[in-house]
Amino acid sequence: MSLLRLCRNAALCLLLLAPSAFAAPGSAGDALADPFDESPPPQSFFAARVGYALPFGTITHEGTDPLWLYDVYNGVVPFWLEGGYRLTSNLFLGAYGQLAPAQIHGRCDCSGSDLRLGLNLYYHLYPETFAKVWFALGLGYERTEASVAGQFTDIFSGPDASFQAGADYDAGPLSAGPFVALTMGEYLTESVNLGTGLTSRFIEDRSLHFWFQIGLRVRFEVASRPTS
Repeated sequence: MSLLRLCRNAALCLLLLAPSAFAAPGSAGDALADPFDESPPPQSFFAARVGYALPFGTITHEGTDPLWLYDVYNGVVPFWLEGGYRLTSNLFLGAYGQLAPAQIHGRCDCSGSDLRLGLNLYYHLYPETFAKVWFALGLGYERTEASVAGQFTDIFSGPDASFQAGADYDAGPLSAGPFVALTMGEYLTESVNLGTGLTSRFIEDRSLHFWFQIGLRVRFEVASRPTS
């Protein structure tokens, strides 16, 4: 099964499960909460992350030899912005954007970046404790770029999926803590600019690549106004 089909199936599952997150008390939506915790009101949240990610896997298997991701990138330094909404005591749904300046492999006048956009579904274990352990599943879109000054720019893009885990240490509405993330992607298209315009094509022999990331996340929660 290709990553694109896997992402479609996962998105369909999220849509089917979404109504349970807003279920009435005593229903399946509340079964996810800690039984010893009084469910807090829904809250929105904002978060920022910074980390370092290492590349694994291949960009494409076209040609006689595969093009490995680490043959192009030594690593990237991701900066994340996130925002979302608390669905239940334990579940959060959020959108994220990540922009990561890249370290290009080899000695050259080069630059690169990794752009990712998507949705995350978070699950918090015992969310009212001091150390909030959380897990997240993400689905999104990735665009990586590598440029050699004055010569060419090469851009690969396609869907990705990620598994993330971390711990937020509480300090009122503000919390911070470490996280790790493993992202799996599949490039569908390649665009090349040789200085005369951008030429795009679909990749025939696609393959999987991975980014392993470790970093720090800072998160701020905003409580909803009480209903009268």
